[in-house]
Amino acid sequence: MLKTVLISSAFMLAAANSNAEPKKVSPSVVEQCQAISETFTELSDCLPQMDIYLSTLDAFSEIYPPEANLLLDECEELNTDSIGTAACLLDAIEKAVSISQSLPEGTKIDDPIYVPVSDPARFEALQAAKDAAMAEHPDIRVWYGFSYFPYK
Repeated sequence: MLKTVLISSAFMLAAANSNAEPKKVSPSVVEQCQAISETFTELSDCLPQMDIYLSTLDAFSEIYPPEANLLLDECEELNTDSIGTAACLLDAIEKAVSISQSLPEGTKIDDPIYVPVSDPARFEALQAAKDAAMAEHPDIRVWYGFSYFPYK
């Protein structure tokens, strides 16, 4: 009896979620997902994530100064798709911000990539942009089934 109730609840939840109109993704999202997906089920997993991370990359270009593109270029070189590039970028920026918050006042780091991406306020704005993009796809788990190469 309990199994029937749990299964019925799962179907009702799925039915309730299916009434929501899914977000339409851009042609560039479809194009990039088709390049890395072998089946329509992989494409289904890719579309919302690619949409989120292309939005994140767009926000990066708006929030960070042109000097920060050095990190973007490195992440693009390491990764074959925008999902990996965005993950690489977010991971590296998070580490830069963490370093900046743990250094004594006035400490300088002589790294041309670190300096333009270590501002905590900019990282917060980038996270807010990513969160807003994620809110448009509430039923997905980010990074599910995808991997990336981090900037080292």
